[in-house]
Amino acid sequence: MSIMATFTKHPNSGIYYFRMAVPKHLRPIIGKREFKTSLRTKERNEAKLKYPQCLADAQQQIQLAELKLSGKGCVELDQKDCAIIAERWYLRLKDYIERTGDFKRILTIKRVERDGETIVDSFGLSDTLPISESEIERATPEQLDALASELKDEITEQLDIEGIVAPEGSKALVSLAVSFYPYIYRLESVCRARFNNNWSFEPIKAVLAEQNLSSSLQTKVPEQNTVKNPISLVVKQFVKSETIKHKGSLSRAKTLDETSSKVDLFIAVVGDMDISKITRNQVVQFRDTLYQMPRSKKACIRNLSVEKQIELAKAEGLEVRSNSTVKNFLRQLSTVFTYAVEVGLLTTNPVQGVRINQSAKKTDVGKSKGYSERDIARIFQDEVFHDSSTEKPYGLACFWIPILCYYTGARLNEIAQLHKSNVGFSEDGIYYLNVRRGEGQSVKTDSSLRHVPVPKHVLELDFMAYVKTCNDWLFPEIPVGTYGSKSSAFGKWWRKIINRVGVTIDQPSHAFRHSIKTTMRGLGIEDSVIDSITGHAPRTEGDRYGSVELKTKQNAIDSLPRLRIDKLW
Repeated sequence: MSIMATFTKHPNSGIYYFRMAVPKHLRPIIGKREFKTSLRTKERNEAKLKYPQCLADAQQQIQLAELKLSGKGCVELDQKDCAIIAERWYLRLKDYIERTGDFKRILTIKRVERDGETIVDSFGLSDTLPISESEIERATPEQLDALASELKDEITEQLDIEGIVAPEGSKALVSLAVSFYPYIYRLESVCRARFNNNWSFEPIKAVLAEQNLSSSLQTKVPEQNTVKNPISLVVKQFVKSETIKHKGSLSRAKTLDETSSKVDLFIAVVGDMDISKITRNQVVQFRDTLYQMPRSKKACIRNLSVEKQIELAKAEGLEVRSNSTVKNFLRQLSTVFTYAVEVGLLTTNPVQGVRINQSAKKTDVGKSKGYSERDIARIFQDEVFHDSSTEKPYGLACFWIPILCYYTGARLNEIAQLHKSNVGFSEDGIYYLNVRRGEGQSVKTDSSLRHVPVPKHVLELDFMAYVKTCNDWLFPEIPVGTYGSKSSAFGKWWRKIINRVGVTIDQPSHAFRHSIKTTMRGLGIEDSVIDSITGHAPRTEGDRYGSVELKTKQNAIDSLPRLRIDKLW
């Protein structure tokens, strides 16, 4: 009995879809009732061209499912075939590990304290196998059967990608298990190297994966081998290059992860094409798609397909992505294409020339981004600044950091990441904070590197006595985040404090930087002095000449309205 296949046009988006029912007896094997694939086009003629490939893919999956149901294999694999398949599995898993940082499938790895020493503890896939290391060379048939049983899921997953069926209990599965075995240890070594931020280590040079399998009955060539330079591969190479260039900087790693996620969305819209085939038309298609997608960060919305997100935004009238968000997406996408031009995969960057809609002109004065005098008064009346018994989840950081941010306009992470050694004393008798890079510290730009005087009021609150009690970090109770930042957890707590005192503002931590500029300008302090305190870059070539002395900065800071806070300890 034949199964009807169609391509239909979505009533709202106008995008064509391939649809085909899965035979009822094969649904438990294939895992779904219907094949449904977006043809990623609104043009009927283009959809007709893409339809045959979708039909062939669906028919192939049906053919393989029938073979699985019958218990028969579709090919005879020789030893070289097994080695090629094993290396393809290795490269696929290695790519996933490097792209996501998720080692759990291969190796659970962590740093633990034992007897006062920090050591790396790990438990890997190899630890679950019935044999270990060189035992494979003298393994009994029973041990090899057990090995094949343990690795069955990994082998079957790769065979599904290859379009191959090997019956359970067959010699092919045992041969594949033997071929997979050494790659398990190689993957574990990759996990350990990447965990230690070593991106240059490569356990082997893969030479087999690109070769063709000998079997003439193979029904499917892995997708990653049909496109010479897919976007997904190029972005991986870009990330690797940037990681090496920036010497594993955690702040850069965060940006690279964001770029990778944006490229993933680009692939979801236009497909994982060879990068040389990308045109400005695809970038425009991506831009227009972004403008229709909801702005929401809720996982229940972000996890939907692009088409479903757009449908939901239209149906519920959700706020869609702004011009600045779309611009940021294209900017980060552009960095990958610039890299492709640099390495000779492209001659021009297709993002260049793609325009962003102009934002609507404002009709009124915008809302202030900083705290008002009333806000400041309400915030620092909170019990956390006046009652030593009040719960402080991050210790005295909850007391000192907001006060320092108020007087210095420093970024939250700049204060949270300070070490005891970053508190200095100048030749002219001024205590200062050294905002710098290194030793787990980072700054946004070079202009952020600066010395900021410790305010007179902060010294009167006995800040230096507190500093003397510290061993390394000034605020050790604040956890270090994924990318080395100490601001994430503290920032969430600070938002709760702001909500508790009834202050409404978009960026509770960053608002101090806006407030200090407004207040200092009102006091007649020059912008060049303010910028030297907050770490903003000079505006003109003339502003870059000379420097602002520590004493000048101290006078400016001490002229700020004094907080109504007394010594708490």
